[in-house]
Amino acid sequence: MARALHVLMPPIGLGEPLLLYRGTTASERSRRVYGFSWSTRREIAQRFAEQASVASGGAVLLETLAPPSTVHLNREDEGYYGGGEVVVDPYKLAAVRVVERLPPAGAP
Repeated sequence: MARALHVLMPPIGLGEPLLLYRGTTASERSRRVYGFSWSTRREIAQRFAEQASVASGGAVLLETLAPPSTVHLNREDEGYYGGGEVVVDPYKLAAVRVVERLPPAGAP
């Protein structure tokens, strides 16, 4: 799928790396196989992490500095999306760190 992304949607050629966030399940982090959709807005990713903690066995809020060559779509300028969505090639991200861990829903 990542190879197809490069063909169908080449990198957009940003000049600077983007600080991005992703709210996801704890299992995605343990596998270290991340999704394509990230956000420039921490609060949006936080909401996704909260939803993931309800639906799974815990969640994490991730952060990365995405090099320009990994960014394929930036919806920041499209007002009707509002999530600051950025599509990246997750296989080309160098360092992804956990900013916050959310326990499973109902855990003390």
